[in-house]
Amino acid sequence: MKEAAIAILFSPSQDQVLLIKRRDIPVWVLPGGGIDDGERADEAVIREVKEESGLEASVDRLAGVFEATNALTRRTHLFTCAYVAGELSCSDESSDVRFFPLRQLPKDFFILHRKLLEQTLDNPNVTLRGPLKQVTWLSAIAYLLRHPIWSLTYLYRRYISAAADI
Repeated sequence: MKEAAIAILFSPSQDQVLLIKRRDIPVWVLPGGGIDDGERADEAVIREVKEESGLEASVDRLAGVFEATNALTRRTHLFTCAYVAGELSCSDESSDVRFFPLRQLPKDFFILHRKLLEQTLDNPNVTLRGPLKQVTWLSAIAYLLRHPIWSLTYLYRRYISAAADI
């Protein structure tokens, strides 16, 4: 599985954060995705922000590097980023894109991304390191039971339809 790069992109006023509503599972997430072969993590995060939101961003700092702990996770690079230019727009991957006040995040904000954001805000001058232990088989099963249609749709799109394309 490819490594991932995730952005915490703040609004120009620094009091809001950019979130993407995924098309495959209708939950809000921080923008980001897989790092392509030969691409640096900081390049990937800028590309992913542009692809998913239409915005150009710049990397402020590396906020964390989290190691995979099981087959559900992958090494993840977390960056804080700043808005540079552009207007919000949806993509093939996003059904909605908007800035949310840090104190009014949506209820259906992906729990792992919520925790990464909280950790980063609590440690603004620290590069967080360690295992990505928030995602476990137990948490995945619990999510599947709470959101069976979203989960099955995601699994179908990720694994079954991808295998059919090969």
